[in-house]
Amino acid sequence: MSTLHREVVASTADSIAAKANGIWYTYAIQNGMGRVDLYICRSNKAENKAIFDELARHKRTIESAFGHQLDWQRRDDNPNSRIASFVEGSALNEDGWDDLHRKMVARMVYLERVFSPYIDRYRRGESPLSAP
Repeated sequence: MSTLHREVVASTADSIAAKANGIWYTYAIQNGMGRVDLYICRSNKAENKAIFDELARHKRTIESAFGHQLDWQRRDDNPNSRIASFVEGSALNEDGWDDLHRKMVARMVYLERVFSPYIDRYRRGESPLSAP
């Protein structure tokens, strides 16, 4: 069982995240839809883009293993990058909240499983800009 979100608490914000060294696994509601993502948001823009670019080099393998469409957002005009997966369902209809919640949690389990081998060292604080 994953312990990724064990210390995340409920919030009235539109998102919650498991944060570690500028690498976040995030649940969000955007335009009434569910979204889970890997958010890369260290204080150093060059590190963020290097991490994103490393992941992008493995895009085909990652997407094949993930099994759902991913939205790769390098966001050159922004210091942060995101790789998102949108989840079918509506947060605007309270009757569908339980179903949307289950789908988002299941999708996050896959997201963490697929990305962990590539980013765990960065969640521990390593820099992609450090010499090996």
